[in-house]
Amino acid sequence: MAQVKKPHLKDKKIKERTDAQEESEKNVEIINKPPTDQQADDEEMLDKHDVEMVDKETRQLIQQMKDLSLQMKHELDQWRATGATSTEHVQGQQNNMQAQLDRLTEIANRHDEEIDDLRGLSDFTHEIVFEREAKYTTLKMIIKSWPQRATYYDRVRVTDWLLQQAHVQQYTKQEHGYYTSGRKFVLSPVTILTFEDQDAHQMFEKFAYTSFSAKKPLYYWDSYGNYMQHWKGGWHKLVIANDMGKIDQTINLALITVLHTLTSSEQTGYAGKDQLSHRPSDKQIFDLNTKSAVAKATYDKDQGVLAIVLQKSFVEVVRTNWHEAWRVAHRDHPRFNDYSRFPYVCTFAGARTEEGADEDEIKNE
Repeated sequence: MAQVKKPHLKDKKIKERTDAQEESEKNVEIINKPPTDQQADDEEMLDKHDVEMVDKETRQLIQQMKDLSLQMKHELDQWRATGATSTEHVQGQQNNMQAQLDRLTEIANRHDEEIDDLRGLSDFTHEIVFEREAKYTTLKMIIKSWPQRATYYDRVRVTDWLLQQAHVQQYTKQEHGYYTSGRKFVLSPVTILTFEDQDAHQMFEKFAYTSFSAKKPLYYWDSYGNYMQHWKGGWHKLVIANDMGKIDQTINLALITVLHTLTSSEQTGYAGKDQLSHRPSDKQIFDLNTKSAVAKATYDKDQGVLAIVLQKSFVEVVRTNWHEAWRVAHRDHPRFNDYSRFPYVCTFAGARTEEGADEDEIKNE
């Protein structure tokens, strides 16, 4: 994958510094992003006095250049109308303009240095949080798809039974959270289990995966021991799975956008079909018919970007429809309903199939 410039946090309109950098990036499409609220908060860590001075100087200089440009245009129009020429006067105006441009270039360079410092701090902080979250999520599992009629005590009853069967009840904390819906507090459809250590986690995971499967689901039962009918038909199923951290959940939002694009565009061949599956734990879009991945997402901590690798034929379709597809796929998301609010810059690349390009191939192993 070609070298990619890290996401900037202050000015989305700062261009690449050299043509060489632009040439190195031609194989990877980048969607530049305006700063997010979180990024704006991070900027407060800079020296506010210096930043304000630079911003003030920039605004004043730009206004002076605008005024000077208008003045020169007005004088040139007068000279053309009268037929008079003044080479020395024009040269003086040009020298003045060049001096202003030199000052603006100096200020822009200072902006770049401040942005580089902030980018380094942001990347380092993200890496620490990413590693810490990965460590804590290895001690968590979830039980999800609770029926709406299941009360708090119903969930505790079923969860207690599962933990007892796995012999880990005394080593596990269960959380049945609430969320707000209008003015009401509603039980979350997800229960979070936190284990004291890896041994307890592995014991419960082994119990869950050996006791329940697609052919032998875990059905919800009420306090009388009766199964509950699901509104789609059949008995209501509960799902036990490993927990996923917030960072991984956020990264998977990009794949949901890819999935929406692939299944809604006539150019991909997947429109109206249900053969694609989103696998959040693997960060992949999987083709159930061909048994292979058609897209994957990886956070590149060295580049500071979210790299999305697709089959080459899909890259242009996904890139072109990215913003609109994001708005449609996440219109109800409470925080990231627009790509401009997403904390990562996304890059797109086609999976290479040439010999020696094993790293970029996306085949399911």
